[in-house]
Amino acid sequence: MSDTLICRILPTNASALHGNSQAKGASGVVTLDIRPASGAPWQLNVGKAHDLKLHFGDKIKCVSGAAAVMINPGTQAGMFVLCKQVPPNSDGKFRTELEITDELTRYINRGKIHIADDIGSVGRGTGATTR
Repeated sequence: MSDTLICRILPTNASALHGNSQAKGASGVVTLDIRPASGAPWQLNVGKAHDLKLHFGDKIKCVSGAAAVMINPGTQAGMFVLCKQVPPNSDGKFRTELEITDELTRYINRGKIHIADDIGSVGRGTGATTR
């Protein structure tokens, strides 16, 4: 199993996330703190979609704005919304910080096992036979 995954980060309209139905317009720039499990922390400003390679144990924290984070786009792993302040009564998809763990990535498709019946190995009982 690989310990590397891709996160696609998309800036979102923060006021629309908090239930303001009149919020319109383009999303702004989101600022994220990236804290790798090994190495120095750094800051990332995202104005458009950005793909980021992360490893297990890395953390992403929202400093300003709001961003949608898709884990391994195209898989069932899911999407999370990072924002500076979590809206009240929100589910687990809204977070201030995201840590890459096994629990977070449990729905990533890591391959399939196919089982097929081999007709040559199927034994059939015929019972008594007469000649």
